[in-house]
Amino acid sequence: NTYADIISGQSPASDLVADLGLDFHQGNSLFGDKYIKPSTKKIDRTRAPKIAPARSILFSVRAPVGEVNIACTEMCIGRGLAALTTEHVSEWMYFRLKSMSSVFKKLSTGTTFEGITAKNLGAVTFGCPPLNEQTAIANILSNQEDLVAHYNDLIALHEKRFAYLSDELLSGRLRLQISVQGAIEMIENNEWADVLLAYDTIAIPSDWSITQLNKVAKFESGFSFKGDDFTNDVTSY
Repeated sequence: NTYADIISGQSPASDLVADLGLDFHQGNSLFGDKYIKPSTKKIDRTRAPKIAPARSILFSVRAPVGEVNIACTEMCIGRGLAALTTEHVSEWMYFRLKSMSSVFKKLSTGTTFEGITAKNLGAVTFGCPPLNEQTAIANILSNQEDLVAHYNDLIALHEKRFAYLSDELLSGRLRLQISVQGAIEMIENNEWADVLLAYDTIAIPSDWSITQLNKVAKFESGFSFKGDDFTNDVTSY
């Protein structure tokens, strides 16, 4: 393992797991987008069988094989993880391993539980640029990853707002007050009317009306073609 040292995880005896000490991670259940999340399971450092150093790369050796995260702090790792440490640029190694998930899936073995051995993991080969280029690559990819996370957060925020506004506006709980100048203001509706439908009574804004779909939309039924109606000739119609 010329690029990185591999620390294979080892599960402690169950009676050693406590509420204080190093975080204990059996597998990848607390993996985040990039950094592993804190664990409520702890173990005394002096009794931890295998310790992953802070900033080491955590590698899932059991299904799903090949998932990677970065350890924010020193932690105890169980059989589902391995930790990789290097004198090279660790963040470059994180992105390199993350891009090789298909390779690790091919190397995984096992009928009941898929896994990859430390030996097979250590034998994986890849191209390695000079240290200054590793640093530059890591910085570029990290910046792009941060932008993706930022915009994903914005998308999630706007999806929630879209769901809220759809519910409120389409139900009439929120109304739009439009000024002569075209300015739009959302206000709470306080005037309701109960309307009896076929099987239920619903409340709608008092100035809304009830209509049927076939009165506001035109329906065209589909047609079932026969097999010999189809052709591969794109010029036919």
